[in-house]
Amino acid sequence: MHADGYLHYYAVRVALNLYRGPKSPFAQKFRHLEDRVTIDVNIHDQEYEPYQAIVERSWEICLDEIERWAKPGDFPYDKHLLAEHMKTWNMKRLSQQTGIPYRSICYSIEKIKERLKKAINENL
Repeated sequence: MHADGYLHYYAVRVALNLYRGPKSPFAQKFRHLEDRVTIDVNIHDQEYEPYQAIVERSWEICLDEIERWAKPGDFPYDKHLLAEHMKTWNMKRLSQQTGIPYRSICYSIEKIKERLKKAINENL
């Protein structure tokens, strides 16, 4: 191994990885890749909407969006699945109770979350 140069190669690679790695003391001390943000010292002068009001408005947006999906005559699968998920907060138990495959529930809930996030971001 030493005669073929592999040992030297691995020693150099280990040293470079230790130097370049994000957990190295050099990286922790000198490499700060996060964006620097200036802080406004007069922030207390601005008025902000209370957190509870934002939550209530977001909830209303979610309910409106869900009602738009489950129009009369359409199949309200997503609405009922989300309602059941919010009762149990456990997808595996929901799968056992309903007989719907677990992966199908996970996929549907993720799609619902994406739609709701998009609707909230557009309306807030």
